[in-house]
Amino acid sequence: MRTQFNLFPATGRFCEIHQMSKPKQNPRAVIIAFVLATIALTQVITIGLAQDKLPSPTGHINDTASVIDSANKERLETILENLKTRTELDLVVATVKSAGKADLYDYSLRLANEWRVGPLAVRGKSLLLVIATDNRQFFAQFNRAAQSVLPDGLIGEMGRRMQPKFDSGDYSGGLLAGIQTFVTAVGEQNKFTFAELDPAAGQTQIAQTRPRTVESPVASLQTPTPEAVVTPTPEPAATVTPEVTLTPVESPTVRPSETSTPMPSATPSPTATAEAPSPSPVVVENPQPTASETPIASPTETPAQPIATAEASPVATPAPDSTEVAKNSSTRPARPTRSPVVRANPADEKEQVELTLTKPADERVGLLKAFIATHPKSVAIPRAQELLVAAHATVGDQKLAAGDVDGGLAEFQLALSEVPSEMPDRLFTEVIARIPMNLFVRGQRQAALEAAHQVEDLAKLRPARLLAVTQFYLAIEDAPEANRLAELTVQNAPELAAAHQALGAARHIALRLDDAEAEYARAVALNPKLVSPKLALADLKRAAGKTDEALALYRQVAEVEPKNNSARAGIALALLELGKKDEAEQELNTALGAAETANNLPLLVGAAYWFLAHDNANRAIELAQKAVMIEPRYSWAQIALARALVANKRPLDAERSLRYARQFASFPTLTYELANVLVSVGLYDEAAAELAKSFSLKDGQIETKLAGRMAVKAPSFIELLAPERRAAIFQAKAADTDANAKMLKALMALAAAMNAEGRSPTEDELASLAQQFISGDDPMRAYRQIYVANNFLRKGIAFSTVLDLMDSATTGVDAALTVPAATVAVQADELADARARALAQGGTPDVPDAPPAALSGLLRAKIEDIAGMALLNLDKPADAVARLRRAVSVSPMGTPLWRGAMWHLGTALESTGKYDQALLYYTKSYLAGAADIARRSVIERVYLKVNGTLDGLDDKIGPTFSSARPSATPSPKRP
Repeated sequence: MRTQFNLFPATGRFCEIHQMSKPKQNPRAVIIAFVLATIALTQVITIGLAQDKLPSPTGHINDTASVIDSANKERLETILENLKTRTELDLVVATVKSAGKADLYDYSLRLANEWRVGPLAVRGKSLLLVIATDNRQFFAQFNRAAQSVLPDGLIGEMGRRMQPKFDSGDYSGGLLAGIQTFVTAVGEQNKFTFAELDPAAGQTQIAQTRPRTVESPVASLQTPTPEAVVTPTPEPAATVTPEVTLTPVESPTVRPSETSTPMPSATPSPTATAEAPSPSPVVVENPQPTASETPIASPTETPAQPIATAEASPVATPAPDSTEVAKNSSTRPARPTRSPVVRANPADEKEQVELTLTKPADERVGLLKAFIATHPKSVAIPRAQELLVAAHATVGDQKLAAGDVDGGLAEFQLALSEVPSEMPDRLFTEVIARIPMNLFVRGQRQAALEAAHQVEDLAKLRPARLLAVTQFYLAIEDAPEANRLAELTVQNAPELAAAHQALGAARHIALRLDDAEAEYARAVALNPKLVSPKLALADLKRAAGKTDEALALYRQVAEVEPKNNSARAGIALALLELGKKDEAEQELNTALGAAETANNLPLLVGAAYWFLAHDNANRAIELAQKAVMIEPRYSWAQIALARALVANKRPLDAERSLRYARQFASFPTLTYELANVLVSVGLYDEAAAELAKSFSLKDGQIETKLAGRMAVKAPSFIELLAPERRAAIFQAKAADTDANAKMLKALMALAAAMNAEGRSPTEDELASLAQQFISGDDPMRAYRQIYVANNFLRKGIAFSTVLDLMDSATTGVDAALTVPAATVAVQADELADARARALAQGGTPDVPDAPPAALSGLLRAKIEDIAGMALLNLDKPADAVARLRRAVSVSPMGTPLWRGAMWHLGTALESTGKYDQALLYYTKSYLAGAADIARRSVIERVYLKVNGTLDGLDDKIGPTFSSARPSATPSPKRP
């Protein structure tokens, strides 16, 4: 797995997201992080869009929008209370000025939950009707007990009666018409009329309007003839509760229960509109009068029929004992008998759709497509479309997991193509907007980005939907796209706190910290109850050094949520920054001692880094080790641990920690920290190579891309990297020193100059850079001097400077031998190949500590060897021979350095004309290593000078081998 960067902590507000590649994948880490981010932003959206909580209901009519006049409110209250007495149906009405930016379905469900009515009622037959006056929409929520007794299509008919009056602003008249429709239909099932429940109608009128000679249509429906009734086969009860039916306002599709069935009935359904009914076969001598407000549900002159008609009799021939039909039959030809029709039951259709959830996703796709094709006007179509989209996405994820990339991508495309043109926000946020992340965690980054653009088109500039898409870009830390969408959301909803929080988060990951702080502050100002932006605001204030303000915000959150880890961490760290150490320690011990907050990652990492920055390495390593145990992949935990390990003289363990973190992250601070560890053990070439991966120098300024994308430059590493530290762990002070940062900058500058293409720097320029790198009086100074001298010698320049450096290094040998990992520092060149092989295999070599005496000999020999070669290049062969003899004498026998020093001594002796002595040291060096063609040729040349022939040479050094290869030991100008 290769990552772009992994800068932010997995605390719910920011998370570590890893870009997948084929060699290694760790989708679990990504999914966990995304779930944390999803929870955080979902909470933001929910809270940000919701209105203030409504007061508890005071009766059936709760007019919080103040749109119903008092007379009608009292009248409707009495009607609904009478209805409850007669039928146990409890209809509660709520008018609100606005549902905010939330979908009315979600708002009504939340209100039902708060009031414990409708689907959340614990007992009885309960309904909740919510009316939003800002957009004239309404939605009904009801429980299964109420659904079982309501006539089919009644809520839809009720809505059609209300809507025209609502559109004209007459909410009193619209609600009266809707309740009248509702009560009339329920009354026809229970043998009472609306007038009987309405005190305004009067009991006299009720008595006069009852039929005297005509049998009630309800009665005939309750006692049908055997031939006229077809009883539908009972369906098994669904194990999943069907979704609440959407109102006509939100779903204009005509429901099957409200239209004619394919086989027409002789008696028209009250809601039939497809064809005009034939004249009624019943001549009513005394037709029943109707109150003027009562809506007539049928175009005939007969009283309103019940809307529930699943068991209605499609009567073709009147009952034999009907006088009216007898009169009529003498003047009309007999009608042909029609087949009985079974009306579709919406509850059964919903149940059929929900039962598909018990099937595997691939089978579910087929079942849902079949249902949609055969029930094009069903009330369950919206739910079927939702489940079809989700099923395609599930199948796509399954195929990707199984390695079928093409099949998986095709299924996800089908999911997006099956999205209905009109859908609730719930479908968008819970299914559609999550498709890009599903693709991303399966390693399909490009497909995920393409899907995100498609999903954005479906958002249609609705703030809640835009926020859901923004969430994806925040999760993968795509700062440009996250900022673009968050800005668009703010433009469309400037007073929405969640939009400003999302923009703050986008600014945050773009490391525009001052702008992020402003957006978080705006979110808090719009909704002071929001916890997440308040914490983010506090963190950035602490990172900017505004510790008092940060502490106040942390304490506000802790008062509401005492166990909030981020708040507790912020309080402790702010107290440390303010110098209140006793209070801070108490807060630390309390938080880390409680079971609920013991694994407080932000606190452990933040405190560990703070103690490092304030020279308490022992406390730092204790906290950092706990943090790494909780989440070893969190890069900042490993950075804190590495710093602590170096401070505790365990630099090689620190290197392992950072290389482990590099498996999951790559950003400039992590590169710098690894280079810092390598420098601490004298591996300067490796450190320079690491720095070159993320940094460059131009006109004295260090340049990089923070977080892998934000181009910045600064004169020092501490200033350059501060935004990454402040954005991730909110620390105002770096756990580094100016001297160390300057030394690393000088190393980078020196390495760049030594390897520059084109114009080569002058010796004076190189000497100046070298002096900046060497400066200081720390124990590692001697190793830096050796590194510079060796590089100058290899390049064949500044030999006098080399000699001066080695003379100075001699005085620092004792101090140099006290550094941690001195064995590695002394043998940096000799270990280079072994380390390269180990790193290529994903590890680091184990280097056992050498005896101090051996290390002392090696270090002193190295100094003398370099000095001798510098003298030789300065045409001082006699002095060179003296220094090289010293190098041979102090270096441990058999080591690569001893072998190299003997060869160099042979070179110096040859230059003085002492060929026999030169031959002796050449031969000893040659025999101590592998056969080497280049060295053998040198020996042959000198041997010939001494002996005049090559006879006997093979006996001394062995025969020539075709497989012999040149040695890595340098020539006189390459020691």
